[in-house]
Amino acid sequence: MARRTAADRVAEEVALRIERTATLAAAAILESIYRPQVVSPTSDAALDYWERILLPGGQFDPAGRDRVVAQVGAPEYREIAQSLARRMRREAEAAPEPPPLAVPAPVPLEEVA
Repeated sequence: MARRTAADRVAEEVALRIERTATLAAAAILESIYRPQVVSPTSDAALDYWERILLPGGQFDPAGRDRVVAQVGAPEYREIAQSLARRMRREAEAAPEPPPLAVPAPVPLEEVA
């Protein structure tokens, strides 16, 4: 058997490190290519989604409630409903006051006849 010199051992160690680094880099690249790109929605975007299901057209939808409960469960539905209620309350409080109604002056009865 041939005797290994220090240069041979260093060359072998360098080759193993290069191979290991290349393998890790290739695995990371492949994972990033094939991994689904998922974006976590903001809480407002998530509430917009749930609002479209629970309050289509501004009216409560029992079928939408059943769908949400089936999808996320009752405890999560409760949090969603409370968050929607808080947001709707904030929006109602932030809405400007409507202008007062202009009521025409009363017409005396003798002018009508």
